[in-house]
Amino acid sequence: MKTFPFVLALVVTGIVPLLPDAAPLRAQGRVWPAPYATAPGESAMDTPFTITSFDASQGSRCATLIRAATLPFGVGSVLNAIAFRRDAVRPDTYATRSGAYEIYIGSVNDAATHGPGMRGIWLQQPVRAGAGNLSLPLAVPPSGGTAPFTIVAPFQFAWTWPGGDMAYDIVFTGSPGTPWRRDAAYRTPRVDAQGWSIGTGCTSSSGFIPQPWLDPDTAVPGGTLALRVQGAPLPAGGVAIMMLGLPRGFGVPLDPIGFPVGCKTHVGAFYTLGVPTGAPSRLYAQAIASVPIPATPTLAGAVLATEWVILDLALGTALPFAISDGFAFQIGTGATLPNYGRSIWAYGSTQIGASYSGRLAEPDYVPVTEFRGTFQ
Repeated sequence: MKTFPFVLALVVTGIVPLLPDAAPLRAQGRVWPAPYATAPGESAMDTPFTITSFDASQGSRCATLIRAATLPFGVGSVLNAIAFRRDAVRPDTYATRSGAYEIYIGSVNDAATHGPGMRGIWLQQPVRAGAGNLSLPLAVPPSGGTAPFTIVAPFQFAWTWPGGDMAYDIVFTGSPGTPWRRDAAYRTPRVDAQGWSIGTGCTSSSGFIPQPWLDPDTAVPGGTLALRVQGAPLPAGGVAIMMLGLPRGFGVPLDPIGFPVGCKTHVGAFYTLGVPTGAPSRLYAQAIASVPIPATPTLAGAVLATEWVILDLALGTALPFAISDGFAFQIGTGATLPNYGRSIWAYGSTQIGASYSGRLAEPDYVPVTEFRGTFQ
């Protein structure tokens, strides 16, 4: 595509009508996050273009913090505008509306983990790159695919990306009206395993009922289960058998076959592993087991259970074993999704400058943005 040298001449007036695909601003465009260049976002974002009667005098704003590794252009790229499109998840038509915008842009400390508010996040004073009038166009739901990028906010001062995490902060002050929502990515974050007790074990000679533990971020497809039991009898150097299987839903009594009175099993085991016990304290021993999980995404959500059978000669029964509580867990979602960045938004915050308190949105809930300019 061609770069038009008279872009700045058109925007210095501060009057910027937003017509779809306005030629002077279609020089080049790169969509962030990149997967949404051809696919609609999973969500919608009200700020900053939805204005209620309460916010009309103060406006609304939203900062978008972006991880450098996810930007669709290289260091030294020159940005001269950003554009937005309506979402594809809402069925309603968005009415036209007018208002005024300001855009700040610059480098930030950390786009992935920064807390609420924009105070202290800028590496240096951000550039007030653009300001002027905006017309939010009539926008019907797309019949398929994505809507066009019809909200275009030009910069009066082009900004060169120096590398590193960046952010842009857009303020909009306009007439109140029905919602006008931007298209937004919403990536479900990694979900670690969730666990719960399914039954009580029986007391060992140490005076404790052995307790099973699971490191929740290891119970994911492709991970290695880190399982542990504490409260095993002393001395160390004994034997503990980890049982992995399916939760029974009820306890099966084991004392009729020689286990201590009251012992029950709550797991239908399909895998067992014997490991030695160690002594992390003077009161009890523990055992640790590792079990690899196949890297099969469909395993996410599956429910398994674990239980430990621990040799305890001091019990003096025909089968001298203590049994831990039964513990069930649901396998998590797997590898952490790419973290594009964060959004910080605020209603009624048009403070001078780009430092303000705001509300931090969930990770990877960010507006789909088209950057325009000259790219490296």
